[in-house]
Amino acid sequence: MDPYDWRFIGFRSLILLFLLGCGQSPIPSEFSYRIQELGSLGGNDVLPYSLNNRGEVVGVSGTQIGGTNAHAFFWSKEKGMVNIWNKFSGVTPTDFSRAMVINDQGWLVVFVNSPSDIVYRLDQGILPIEKPGGQSMHMVDLNDDGMILGAHYDAHGACEPFIWSATDGFDYFDGPGWTLRNPIALNDTGDVLIQAATQDGTVTCSFLWKRNDGWKRLPPLDGFENCFAVDMNDKGQIVGVSSPSTQAPGIMRTGYVACLWEPDSVKTLGEDIYPTAINDEGTVVGRTSDRNSAVVLRDGVWRNLSDLIEEKSEWLNFMEATDINDSGQVLGYGFKKDGQFGFILTPLYEQQNE
Repeated sequence: MDPYDWRFIGFRSLILLFLLGCGQSPIPSEFSYRIQELGSLGGNDVLPYSLNNRGEVVGVSGTQIGGTNAHAFFWSKEKGMVNIWNKFSGVTPTDFSRAMVINDQGWLVVFVNSPSDIVYRLDQGILPIEKPGGQSMHMVDLNDDGMILGAHYDAHGACEPFIWSATDGFDYFDGPGWTLRNPIALNDTGDVLIQAATQDGTVTCSFLWKRNDGWKRLPPLDGFENCFAVDMNDKGQIVGVSSPSTQAPGIMRTGYVACLWEPDSVKTLGEDIYPTAINDEGTVVGRTSDRNSAVVLRDGVWRNLSDLIEEKSEWLNFMEATDINDSGQVLGYGFKKDGQFGFILTPLYEQQNE
């Protein structure tokens, strides 16, 4: 497992987190979901990252119980979970890979534990992208037009964000006067989110870049200096957190406030909630910081997703919602008595319309 990804934590730690959350009472709601477990590649540690509008999922799964190898997977309702590591095993020096993003065209951003990430197309294979000067490339997002957001890093760790497309190649950003730290998200209109910091590193904030308008700093909520954007939809709505620290919010870390940025405003979405995704309908999903529960924002109230499932069967708890598509399907993971697994939640009103 990747030692730097906190979501691949030991099963004993998961049990502890579950016990910490046992005191949360359910929130009554007429809205509910049907749950679909994603399965695994043989291990008992599954982490789904991204869900597209076709209901397809990518992520990473252990390949054997108690083992250290983990492979990227593709999941669909028709095929179930498929190991896609062998599709690009020739470009990775280790037995580890994880698929981070999938767009509606079936393009994937894949981390392969080598100097550069790759883009893999389900119907055509690896997308050939020539690295300028042999620099390493980290790719974080792609849109449905085939634009890719990423960054080059030099030997000293300096970040040079870029957008890549087949027609224009690499397109680099003129900075906003702050030190660019890392790219965050790209939507279908070509807008970009990038994290940046003051030259002395005492303040860090997210910036929105539009091709015709340039840079705009996202203001934190009143009383905060720092903010971290997380996701953006195609309507320009952005979710993230305002934070008292220059460190990005992590597991069990408190003190930050979830917020929503719209073109001319920023508003609070609640304390100690970490939003992870927003769809084009404006529905937000994420997790709590104290109990580490998967949540969805509905009617202005954060609801625990485990309380909105008609039949949870063997699930002990839902840990985090990692994505939501425009149909309202929610991607996430939680744990059962034998480990951590992924799921898709489908709104019941969609089933009635099928």
